[in-house]
Amino acid sequence: MENPGQFWVEINTSYSVILAVQPDALSGARSLFGGVAGSGTWARLDVNSNGALAGYHGGGAGIPQTAAGRISAGATHLCALSFDAAANTLAVYANGLIGSTVQSGPAALTNRTLQLGNHAASGFQQFDGKIGDVIVFDWAMQAAENALRRQIVHEALAAKWGVTLLG
Repeated sequence: MENPGQFWVEINTSYSVILAVQPDALSGARSLFGGVAGSGTWARLDVNSNGALAGYHGGGAGIPQTAAGRISAGATHLCALSFDAAANTLAVYANGLIGSTVQSGPAALTNRTLQLGNHAASGFQQFDGKIGDVIVFDWAMQAAENALRRQIVHEALAAKWGVTLLG
């Protein structure tokens, strides 16, 4: 998908969003997606200029980030943001490897617009590159009981896109 798009997602508890991305360049913070409600951003995933992923949840609360240099321009990567409602934690994943987990913001992405390639209608932080295979799950990747499911999903996407998994 070359252009940002929008669709509705109804998730009342835990969720994970995983996608294949290929940044054209690394400059500033560029949003892979964002769930927007009114004036607050309830969930978003950014690629930063240092090649790290950062996740935001509940209007900016909680900022897990992968190590710098995990994401490079011109290459395809698997990137994910996951919210665990039971543990109230947010996690980011780069090529199958969890970057970090933090206590999250006040609410899950619930009946919000999930905007791809950006996080606000103003065009701020628009992602420059390609996005493919956007998958939304109603389960948390970081939850121990989902380890096998997480592995199966990452391995299938890695095989399709020729991505080397880090974890």
